[in-house]
Order: sequence, then C-alpha cells, then structure tokens
Amino acid sequence: MTLSTSVTVRPFINLSNRAIAKRFWEKIQNRWGHQDLPSGQRFLGSVGIKREFTEEILDIVGGNLGRLESVTSTQLRHYFGEYETNWIKFLTFALSEYAYYDDGKHGYWQGLCDRLDIPFGQGTTHALQQVVWQGIKELGLVKSSKANRYVSSLWLQSGIPCQNLGHFADLIQALDYDWWDIAHADPVDLAQLLCDVCQHRFPQRGRLLTFLRSSCPEDHEEEADPISGTLLQGLASVAHELERRGESPEILRDELQRTRILQNYSLPNTFFLRSWDSLINVLTPRRKKTVGSSIISQRRKPLSLVLDITDSFDIQLVLPEQEIYRKGWKQLQAEYCTILEESWEGSIDLGSGVVKIPELRQTLTESAEQWTWQLRSHNDTVLLEWHHPGIQPEQLCLIFDADTGEWRSPEQLQISSEIILFTPNDVEREYGENIELIDSFIPCSLQGWRGHLIQRRGNSAELTLRQGFVTQKISWQQSSHLQPKLQGIHLKSHHVSFLNTPTLWHPPGVLAKTLNILIEDFKQREAITQPNEQITIAASTGWQEIDLRQWIQTSGTYNIRLWNSNTQWSETFQIQEDFQLSHLPSVQDINILDRQKNAIQEFPADCLESQDFWLEELTIKGLWPLEELDFELTNGEDKVSILRKVDGLGDVVINLASFRDVLAEADRYSLTWLREGKSYQLLSFNLNKELWSLGQPENLPASKSSSAPIDVPPVKASVYWIEIGRSKAKQLQQLLTSQIQAEGLARVISISYDKALSEFVIVRLSDQKYEPVLKEICSSVEKRLYRKINLINR
Repeated sequence: MTLSTSVTVRPFINLSNRAIAKRFWEKIQNRWGHQDLPSGQRFLGSVGIKREFTEEILDIVGGNLGRLESVTSTQLRHYFGEYETNWIKFLTFALSEYAYYDDGKHGYWQGLCDRLDIPFGQGTTHALQQVVWQGIKELGLVKSSKANRYVSSLWLQSGIPCQNLGHFADLIQALDYDWWDIAHADPVDLAQLLCDVCQHRFPQRGRLLTFLRSSCPEDHEEEADPISGTLLQGLASVAHELERRGESPEILRDELQRTRILQNYSLPNTFFLRSWDSLINVLTPRRKKTVGSSIISQRRKPLSLVLDITDSFDIQLVLPEQEIYRKGWKQLQAEYCTILEESWEGSIDLGSGVVKIPELRQTLTESAEQWTWQLRSHNDTVLLEWHHPGIQPEQLCLIFDADTGEWRSPEQLQISSEIILFTPNDVEREYGENIELIDSFIPCSLQGWRGHLIQRRGNSAELTLRQGFVTQKISWQQSSHLQPKLQGIHLKSHHVSFLNTPTLWHPPGVLAKTLNILIEDFKQREAITQPNEQITIAASTGWQEIDLRQWIQTSGTYNIRLWNSNTQWSETFQIQEDFQLSHLPSVQDINILDRQKNAIQEFPADCLESQDFWLEELTIKGLWPLEELDFELTNGEDKVSILRKVDGLGDVVINLASFRDVLAEADRYSLTWLREGKSYQLLSFNLNKELWSLGQPENLPASKSSSAPIDVPPVKASVYWIEIGRSKAKQLQQLLTSQIQAEGLARVISISYDKALSEFVIVRLSDQKYEPVLKEICSSVEKRLYRKINLINR
C-alpha cells in the first residue's frame, strides 16, 4: 500500500480537499477484509498495514490537525466539511492504528497528541473522542460501552495492542485450566482471572496490567466490556477445536490458510486477533481437568427482578449465588457479615478476602422506587450494595416473559410472544385485536396489583393502559429479524428446558444457505457433531424443520450453534430425565401443612381472626407432578377461582396474602379445593360458624399424619395426554370441557391445559371404565376442531 511517493520528506496531503480525502480512504477500504461483514462485527485491524505505513498516515493526520487554531468539534467540521465523512473514517483508522502500536508510556490521549504534534488538553481529547465515536458508527465497527469506551473500542480493533502480545502469551501459558473450561466461561470472569493472575505472577508488567484492568468492572460497576476475556475465550475455542481435530496450531501461521480454517470455527462475534505469531505456540493441547474444576467467578453479580413461574408466581428480587473478592476485606477485624434485606448471615474468609453468598430470593409485597440490598460487616459498615430500579410513580405496569419469568421493559416486548402483565387494580386495560387474553386472573404478590396472561397473535399489536387522566400505549411488535427456534414439550423454567429432544425450526428465506452446526454436550464436555458438519437450508416461504434426534438421544444440558460468514445463533437448553416422559408417579397420601410447616389435623382449619386467614400459607404435598389444581375463594357473596400448578415434586403452595384485595371486606371467608369432582373446605374464618356451615363443601379428612387418610382418586384412575400443538391446545380444552359438562361427566372426567406443557391437553379419568366414553367425546370434538386427536396414556 503506497500513500506517498516521498520517503524522507513527505509532502503535505490536504484532507480538507474532498477528492483527496475520498481517494486516501478508498485506498484503505480496498484492503479492508471486514467491510462486507454485518455492522457491529467489523474490525479495522483487518486492514493489516505495516508499521511504516501507519507512521505515514499519522504524519498526514498530524499535518492537517496542526493547521487548526485549536482542535475542537467546530474547527474540525469547518476545516474538513460539515457533511463529509471520509475524513472521519480516515482519522478513526489512524487513531486505531496508533492504539495498536502505542507503547503506553504516557496514556493514550497524551501520547497521541505528542505523536501528532498538537496541543494536549481536555478540549482536544473531547473533540477527537467525538470523531472516533462517529467513525465507529459510520464504519459499523465493534465497540465498547465501558466508561473508557473510546480507547477500549480502538484497542478492540486489533484484538490486543502490539506491545502486549508476547506478555499476553506468557499469561495464557500460566493459566491452570483446560481449553474446555476457558472456552465455556463467562468472558467477564476470564477478564478478571487474567488481571488477577497477572498481578500475582507478573506484577512488573505495567502496560499489560493497564490493558487488562480496562476489561474489568470497577467496584461501582455491575457490568464491563471484557475485551481481554473475549479474546481469551476465542483463543481457547480455537485451541479446543484444533485439539478435537488432532491438528497442530502451526497451520494457523499462514494468513490465508488461517482465514479459511477459522471460518469453520464457532467464535464470538467480537473476537479478532491481528497478529498470531506470539500466541500460536501456546495453543497446544492441555491436560484434561476433572469435572467441577470450572473457572470460579469472584465478581459481584447483579440483583434481578423475576417472576417465579415455576412455583408461587410471586414477583421476586433474586441475588444469584456468587463468590466475591475484595483485597481490603483481609483487614477486617471480624468475619461476620449480613444482608439484612433477606435476613442472611455469613462469614468472610479473612485469609483470602472472599465471601460466598448463596442464591437469595425475596418476595415483593410492597412497591418502591428503587430496591437496594447491602452487604454489611460486623460493625454495620456497608461493604457492597446491589441496586435494581423499582416502580416509579407514573409506572402503570410490570411485564414478565410467560415462559422464563424474566422482567421485560415495554421496549423489550419484541423478545416475547406471551407475557404476564401486572397492573394496579384501578388501571384499565384495553387490548388490540392481535392480543389474546389467555388467563384473566393471575394473582400478584404486590399488594393492590393483579395480572393477565396475554399472547400476541400477529406481527404487531398494541395494548392501552389507563389510570385516571394518565394513558400509556405500549406497542408490541414481533422482532423484524427472525431467529431459529427450538420447539418441544416445554417446561416453565428460568432456563430453556424440555421434556424431550426439541425440534429446531429455521425461519423462511428467499435464498438457500449452508450453515455450520455445532452441538456440545456439557455433561460429557464434548462436541457431538462432527468437525465441519453442515446443514443446508433450502429457500422457502415457511419455517423448516431440523430433527436434532440424530445427534441427541439422552437427557442433559446442550448448546447448539449455527453460523456462517453473515450470521450466528446459539442456544443452551436442558432435556429432563427420561422417566418424566414415560409416566406420571402414582398418587400418594396427601399432606397439607400450615405456614409453620405443621401438618393440619382437622379440616377446615378455623382461623380466629380475619388477619390469620389472610396470613396463612398452605403447602399441599403428594400430588401429581405438573397437575393443575382448582381452588375457590369466597366471602359468602362473591367467589374467585384460583388455578395453581403443582411442581415437579408434587407440591403446591397457596399464599392467601396475594389474594387479599380480591374480595370485599366481610365477616367470613373460606378456601375450598375442587378435585376429581369433589370439593374440600381447607380453611375458614367466620363470626357465625353455625350459619356459615350450612351448604358448605364436605370437610377434608385429616392429613396422613393422623389416623384417617386423605381421600384420593381410585387406584384405577388414568391420565391421558393429547398432543395437539400450542395454537390448538386451549381451544381443545374448551371444546372437551363443554362436551363433558353437557354429558354430565364433569365429576369423572377432568380436563386441564398446563401452561408449562403448552402443546398438550391433560385428561384425567376417575376410573378406566370411562375410557370408551372419552374416546366417543374426542371423536365428536375432532369434527369441530378439524384435527385428529390421539390419546396418549401416561
């Protein structure tokens, strides 16, 4: 590449001339191999010019900036042109080249100004930062979002600064983990690991430490851009793949061959390394570690807001399990520590300065504008704080994904197709035509709130919330960028979880494409697809099915990745144990516990005060796993139906406090359980017990801890599953329920639609002798549903 004909004395190149600026930028652009990659995945370092040409480019930039009275945003645009962008791209490239070769002696911005022979100051720095950020946007480059985002983004263009390459290789060699552990660790944890090991093993390498510290979160930061961690993760992925294929790292020395080889590897979008020479020798196979030797994170993890969709449906604050290190904690006088917000007490290891905190969950019953948790020492000093935004005075709703329980802001709704919307009781809801109301009563742990389960049917929808004179309109759009999807017997979980091997569906496309596919078994710590395995996706107007059973036959945790030069997608998911597919456990004796976890001996359990009724929490054990239970709450005049799903262990919890605002104040209340055509009164409060008992449901026999067993369905009871598909399951449930009620069989045949198993309708018979009747009803419903119904006996 030639930018000037002179070697000793370089003539002035006037970049304020539009034609000259365009010509010089096009020379660089012609060498840029990443310009055709998707925006956000391009690295300027892939231009790959030699040091001598970098110096020539810096001379050109310095000569132009030296003509300005001062380097400000106004002066720059006046000199180069208000609407021109070629000079912005050229300067961004020059500054990224300086970041690669910078020796780091004086700090980036001061060193840059010295090299360009322009005055260093806050105004100059700010103006050049704005140029860099505009250039990154114009060129579609990878970028950092850290506080030091400008320099971090410039470093990122080449992977790692030139001066640090050799020392970085030494640091990787010092890590005592195998390539699998490193390749599958969180890049933030890897960045912190690199920094810690460097401080311990190579404390004299100040330039490398400066680079590594820029990738680590400060004490006040919850997140960071782990440039060094992402780089290490990518290198580990390359090394692991070479080891799996039995190939030597030496094949990466040739640049053209390396580019071709790495196209078949699944690497992070933000991974790029300009120079490989210093690192190739460290990518050799490593000794395999035992299970459980994975990298331990020693960083603070954020507080999150979730909906407990697997059990209580309470809104909760969750602090993940974490192990946190602070150097200063070694000087504490006592090891005791506490998190008062969750009544947790623990100890700090004063020798290592590490505290281990288990997962902590707090059910929210009152709103706040911000939730704060604090880790306090023995003398009540605040050691750490966690914050999560609360509910603002003008906020009319809380939204959670119905499948994962993750909190969603209105701007994030495109991620979800089914949500649970919570609002204060006095907020009016209005749903557009493409929104289906699936469940109109979802109790809320927040006092004075309640929820709806709703689903978007089309590509776009709108919902309107009104409270007094305040109106909020929320647009709910389907993501314009369709991604592959996994579908199967889906379990409600905070992780993607299935009861069988899911099917992969690829979105429609006008052109055929070939994709690399990699499936990894986390339990066995190995890839189960072949090296360079690919799948071909035909051009189609519909979604295409890819059967994963050719690779996955057993339960476990897996990761699947699809990629080519233009796209990348991955998903980690779990498949539950096989026994969950083959049968449902038989019904056991049922045990009902009060809020002190004592077995209730007689039913109904009488409460002396109304507040005792509303504070009660009942736990029912020994049920069918995933069974859906019906309860009825009444004050003698009004009734409310409550649905609860049993967890995988056969337990369900009913917290009466979450229903406190549902019924009007009265002098009597009762909770009744409706099961298998019978009704049982579980709990009651009344001021006139004799009048209240007239016409009430029969009392439930004592729990199994007493002499009388609880009434359970006959031994010959049967359970059937009908696989019908998510779009038809709710309709099938309604049709079957209507037909069964018309036949007068509601006491012997019950129908439930479990939202955790969204493609199934579950049918329970009190006795197998009713099976012929059920088949006749299904045959009748088939004609109305236009779909064949297959009964699966579980």
